Amino acid sequence: MDWLLRLLGLLCVGVAVVDVYLTVLFPRSGVGLLSHRLHTVWWRILRSIAGDSTFLKRNLLTHAGPLLLVMDMLVWSSLLLGGFALIVWPELGTSIQTSGNEPTPQDFGAALYFAGYSLTTLGTGDLVPTTGTMRLLMVVQAGLGFSILTLSLTYFMSVYSALARRNRFALSLHHQACGGDAIRLLSGLMQGSDSATQREFSDINANLNDLYESHHLYSIMHYFTFQRPIMRWHECCSSVWIPCHSSARRWTPRSFRH
Repeated sequence: MDWLLRLLGLLCVGVAVVDVYLTVLFPRSGVGLLSHRLHTVWWRILRSIAGDSTFLKRNLLTHAGPLLLVMDMLVWSSLLLGGFALIVWPELGTSIQTSGNEPTPQDFGAALYFAGYSLTTLGTGDLVPTTGTMRLLMVVQAGLGFSILTLSLTYFMSVYSALARRNRFALSLHHQACGGDAIRLLSGLMQGSDSATQREFSDINANLNDLYESHHLYSIMHYFTFQRPIMRWHECCSSVWIPCHSSARRWTPRSFRH
């Protein structure tokens, strides 16, 4: 029975590490083991709850993106915590003992306590490893806990940085297009000199390519919506995306195209 617990624990830890790698270090859209599927399921749940209500769509779905980021962090932490707890559970009372004279608790809660202390790099608490294998495992837990916490924060910052760029570009298009009118935007750009118009179209094309790549790298960005219409990417840019992108490609030199 002990080997089965250890195997299940290793599986949980392995799934968490692989999913973090595919989501954070190899962020290509839809390749994660868990994150992409959880995002899809959670979005469908929120959409079903919102139904046809415009009020719920604009007030409930706006929280989908931030909640998904929190969910990712909770899933990774839970898998690591539960996995390491399953690994150390059979060792309680033998390779892991209390630092005092009291008997060592051997329930799963004590295993979670020991694993949580190690993962958060707080130390060992009143449960200490007594063998080289358990000491090494404690170091591995601390290293993984610190690494995944750091990677998660870096991932959050990258997503919100890309969101800030997306919002700035959406606001810029909204104001240049006088509320989303592509004809006014294009006519305004055409009023300048050829070199100025070319620079404007090149900037638009570069921003569109940057946003395309950001959404491809971080698929979670598709679930970030905002209550203000000019901040909702699909509403603000749908009327200017196709004409501006096609015009930008005609005005952008081939050497600048991606």
